[in-house]
Amino acid sequence: MVGVIGALQAQIALRIFLGAQPALGQMITADLSELRFGGFNFLGSPEPDNAIPFIAKSMLQDSDLIVELRGQHEAPEKICPQAERLSDDELHARAPVPGQRVVLCCQSGLRAWRAAKSLQAQGQANLALLATKAST
Repeated sequence: MVGVIGALQAQIALRIFLGAQPALGQMITADLSELRFGGFNFLGSPEPDNAIPFIAKSMLQDSDLIVELRGQHEAPEKICPQAERLSDDELHARAPVPGQRVVLCCQSGLRAWRAAKSLQAQGQANLALLATKAST
C-alpha cells in the first residue's frame, strides 16, 4: 500500500513538473478495505462571501494591526517588531483604526481563524490570517 501511495505522489509531482493539469484542488480518497480509489475536486468552487484570507509574512503592510496570538512561552520572538502580543480578551478590547486590516498570527492558523470569526461576528470586516512556524 505504501508503494501505491508513493506512486500516486510521484504521478502528481510529474504532472506539475511537465506542466500538465495540476492536481491542485483535488482530493484523492482510498478505501483500503476494498482497494478502491476515488476522489473529487474543488476547482471552480466559489469561496464563501465572508472568507478570511491567509497571507504570507511578505504581504504584511505597515498600516496593519498585527496581533500575535502565541504566548511568550510558545514564541519568545514575535512574528515582527510591530506585532502586538494580545490575549483573546485583550484582542476584543483593542479597537483597530477604522478601515485598518487586522492580521492575526498563530502557529497553525487555527487560533487565528477562531479569533477572526469572533471579530467578524462583531462587525470587523478587514481581516487576514498568518500561520507561523514555532520559534526555535
